Amino acid sequence: LKDIFAAEARLTEVVTGKAPTNARVVDLIKLPERRHLIIGQPGSGKTHALWQAAKVLLAAGEIVPLYFPAGFADCWRDLEELIQDAAPGNDLSHLFKDPRICVFVDGWSEFAAGAHTGEKQRVLRVLRNTRIVATARFANIDDGAFKNWTLDFLPLEGVSRTLATVAPDEALPPSNIQDLLRLPLLFAIYVLAGARSTETGDLLRQFHERLARN
Repeated sequence: LKDIFAAEARLTEVVTGKAPTNARVVDLIKLPERRHLIIGQPGSGKTHALWQAAKVLLAAGEIVPLYFPAGFADCWRDLEELIQDAAPGNDLSHLFKDPRICVFVDGWSEFAAGAHTGEKQRVLRVLRNTRIVATARFANIDDGAFKNWTLDFLPLEGVSRTLATVAPDEALPPSNIQDLLRLPLLFAIYVLAGARSTETGDLLRQFHERLARN
């Protein structure tokens, strides 16, 4: 699994009227647009993609990514406290004006749900001078400030190659199962938990049962 998950995640631009652009998460930092939203279903590897990009950026030493796990937060104050706990005494107004800073917001679509929806606009105001790369399960009508991207699934050839390596004595599953396994979470469970089936419905049932037990 190490090799297939070590490759940097690929993104596809959400655009109409022209061919979409492909990029890595780290490539977004160089674009003129300062706000980017990476859309992917649960289990597609959004958090992993941000951590991969953060590792690359920190190694290069030019950009400093700040990671906000926003999915469980109700308001900007919750996120602000994360920074203050990690780096007490910092003036956040000056921090967010630093051109080296890029904020990674993980779970934008889940952030400030329900009665707290106005908090999203507050975040965008506070971070108006800061580059933002956010992840979400979906984009809604209020996300017009972002340039949208979809997170590509695992490449089919990589799935087939990994399956052949981890189970050399077994026949590869049928193409419909391999296509389903391009979803990173499902692929990891399939390999690590030993789930096996040639039927899509039965395989999804096994995944659900194993997740429920854990």
